[in-house]
Amino acid sequence: MCAKLVRQLYGTRDAPARWEALYSETLEGFGFRKGRASACCFYHDEKDIRCVVHGDDFTFTGIDSELDWVTAKMESVFLCKVGGRLGGGAGDAKEVRLLNRVIWWAPQGLRYEADPRHAEQLIRGLGRLGRGHSAPEASPSPDGLGRGHSALGAGPLTPLTFPGYKRGPA
Repeated sequence: MCAKLVRQLYGTRDAPARWEALYSETLEGFGFRKGRASACCFYHDEKDIRCVVHGDDFTFTGIDSELDWVTAKMESVFLCKVGGRLGGGAGDAKEVRLLNRVIWWAPQGLRYEADPRHAEQLIRGLGRLGRGHSAPEASPSPDGLGRGHSALGAGPLTPLTFPGYKRGPA
């Protein structure tokens, strides 16, 4: 059986471009302007709201009333999950997780660090966490160029020896 694909499916070549076009058209329809330096940055002049998009993660900054407005607008179009509203107010979250980072509100300003769960995922992928073992150590390479060899076996990690290696640079 053959069929014609009428819409984009996750994983097809044009899906990312179509997703970018859809969210851009939607945000511009709400009154946002797309950034000149990056197509993932948006600004709403009238409401003084900034937005950064990474894949399907939207991060908005603004005052509460304007964030309420943009949340309602986004929920009218997309199925949304709000991860938290970071701020200094009594009802605001003091810590949120975003793109493998932990961001928290501190008296001296915003602070962030790598999400410790990300390191745990990498170690678990190496088969060392939760079994009474410590994280594997890498030994320096003979050529001194920093290409260490894993304690799990001879040679560097590859997609075959460690399928989760692509998550490392994130």
